[in-house]
Amino acid sequence: CIPCPVPVAGGVSGTPGFMAPEVFTPEAFYDTQVDVFSYGGVLYEITHNAFPFSMEVDENLSETDWYNAVMEITLQGLRPQLDAKKCPISM
Repeated sequence: CIPCPVPVAGGVSGTPGFMAPEVFTPEAFYDTQVDVFSYGGVLYEITHNAFPFSMEVDENLSETDWYNAVMEITLQGLRPQLDAKKCPISM
């Protein structure tokens, strides 16, 4: 495991929805699981043309409130909803 870099401006740095729950904890360690979570966020954006958790969080929130809402959802271990029409089981 590689220790997380020094926090930027005393906080977490990254894009909500692409950051694994481990990144939000003070004793965070980066490993391949963090990369897999982020890759899943990229796949979600590619298939749904939207940020992860965009269906779960009100898009009219301020940037700070949206960030905090996505962080809370991620820390609860929830995952973004999948639209079966955009992401069929078989292709």
